[in-house]
Amino acid sequence: MDKVLTRFVVMNIRAGKDLLRKLLGERIYNLLSLVRRTAYISDCISYHFIRWRVLSYYGKWAPLSERSVCNDRKMPHILMLAEKWSSGNPLHGPCSVDWVFFGSLEASGLATYVRLNRDEHTNRYSFEKTALGICMRKKPDLLFSTMWLVSSLDLKTLKVIRESLHIPVIATWPDIENHVETAEALVEFVDFNLVLNSVVAPIRSQLRDIEKYIRLWSAFDPRVFYNANLKRDINVSFVGLRNGHPDREEGISVLKAHGIEVYVSGGKEEKTRLSVEEYAAIYRRSKIALNFCYHANGIFQLKGRVFEATSCGSMLMETENPETAKYFEPMIDYVPFSDNKDLVDKVRYYLAHDDEREEIAANGHRKVTEKYNCRIFWQKVLDKALGKKSQ
Repeated sequence: MDKVLTRFVVMNIRAGKDLLRKLLGERIYNLLSLVRRTAYISDCISYHFIRWRVLSYYGKWAPLSERSVCNDRKMPHILMLAEKWSSGNPLHGPCSVDWVFFGSLEASGLATYVRLNRDEHTNRYSFEKTALGICMRKKPDLLFSTMWLVSSLDLKTLKVIRESLHIPVIATWPDIENHVETAEALVEFVDFNLVLNSVVAPIRSQLRDIEKYIRLWSAFDPRVFYNANLKRDINVSFVGLRNGHPDREEGISVLKAHGIEVYVSGGKEEKTRLSVEEYAAIYRRSKIALNFCYHANGIFQLKGRVFEATSCGSMLMETENPETAKYFEPMIDYVPFSDNKDLVDKVRYYLAHDDEREEIAANGHRKVTEKYNCRIFWQKVLDKALGKKSQ
């Protein structure tokens, strides 16, 4: 499958180059290619120069006491590596890290940050020299990669930042079970891997140092995800990607077959995708928010949808699984269902019993706002990375 995908991408790149050559003409196309190659070489040279400056000034193994810090800071300052567009494609809209990390950090009031988007740089060297330059000039207290597979740095660069500049490094993984080897290769170059949504237990035997991993829930921006106490005119909703998720398609189809209307909208890569504000508004209007927690690899996942729906005051109803139950109490804070028949029966029951549904929704909302809010999330991250320095 990977070979087929690679071949498809290569063929499309070649076709695009051929089309551009025809449109611009051979001479202009070659001139542009020369400019692009020149810029790449320039970025490469300047990156290595900055790296040399760091090593020559701080030494290869600079002691922690020699790290130049800004002592007048009232709170930690973070360099955040991210992407601007979802999957690097402007057609898919802004990346979810906007509200999961940036919005939640701003709302927490626990740190300041500077954002560096990988997809706004023409090549790896351009991205890495900018990151190194910021680390030299601004002396951030922490380097935080919001999604390592997208906003990664070369291991040599990481080593310089962490061991010469003494800046702690965190790499974030939303689906680590698919990338254990890559995460393990990072262990000696990062302070810890932050695991979101995924379950660590099935991969524990593959991890060399479990202390280098911390598992948390998906943070959310309370300025976007909140309960406005509106009239809930949507009985049941599901908002998310359905392609490649047969359990979602089947569950929604069964409900519709039994005459239960379900408001459905697609994920970021589907035509019916919504902005984050529209996405949250659906939950504020929904009596019941559906969630299906199977990953494509067959593992249960703690989805961000769990926290987003409950924070908007909707009653969460999702596939029975052990992960959500670690954070919320079944039948008290949310309602699990065991199969499609149970799903239909429980949707009908709770739509007919407003008081019970509203009580469960209120319990879920209280739990998420008191125990899993953005301030608690970021305090755990900062304490783990910086210790007492984050206070």
